[in-house]
Amino acid sequence: MMKADSKRALQDAFAAPEPVDKQRFLKTIPRPQISHLEFMLQQVHYIRKRIWAISVVVLGIILLIVCFVERFIDRDVLWVISSMMPFLALTIVTEHARSAVYGMEELEMASRFSLKSVVLARLGIIGMFHFLVVCLLIPFGFYNSTYTLFQTGVYLIVPYLLTTVLGLEVVRKIHGKESIYICMGIAAIVSGLYIILSNTCTSFYKGEYFGGWIAVLAVLLAAIVMEGFKIMKQTEDAVWSLQ
Repeated sequence: MMKADSKRALQDAFAAPEPVDKQRFLKTIPRPQISHLEFMLQQVHYIRKRIWAISVVVLGIILLIVCFVERFIDRDVLWVISSMMPFLALTIVTEHARSAVYGMEELEMASRFSLKSVVLARLGIIGMFHFLVVCLLIPFGFYNSTYTLFQTGVYLIVPYLLTTVLGLEVVRKIHGKESIYICMGIAAIVSGLYIILSNTCTSFYKGEYFGGWIAVLAVLLAAIVMEGFKIMKQTEDAVWSLQ
């Protein structure tokens, strides 16, 4: 009983006084504002330089292969380009997995901006850069082919999206460097599958089957959106688990 009374007396003696003009004081604290554009530009600096370098190298390799194929091999270069697209997609997956691989998730959760905003910004930035790369490659795939520009774009985007969807699913479920190795294997398998189809099942690329390609593209786009929601949900759950 005495112990409880002593504890209560100590609490009363050292109780913190009620804050005076708390709201007025909080309003005087400067809160720097930042626009969405400024936030996106800031995130560009946090994306590893190797991601940009690898993307540019992949683009250079594709262009070199295109020049080689056009000069020495009687073959449609569109399928050569499309078989390289999974390796371009691999860069966006590995950048997303960086935090988990290097154990930086908790540190990023404590940053000024929410982890969800950071993830969306970085994936969006790299995705827009890759979109520009694909737009640059479409004329090369269209050159000397029997397909329209739209068909060429679809044939290039499908392997990119397929690799991205599968890679993000792996990274979301498997943490550590193992996820990177699995994603590399997925990119190699998708690339090899495209090469096999272009050699043995050319009928899949005829006009009457193009509707099927559009359906696959729509499914992959929906899967990308769903994967994005799952990633956001995972980041929110991770933040709450630390609280």
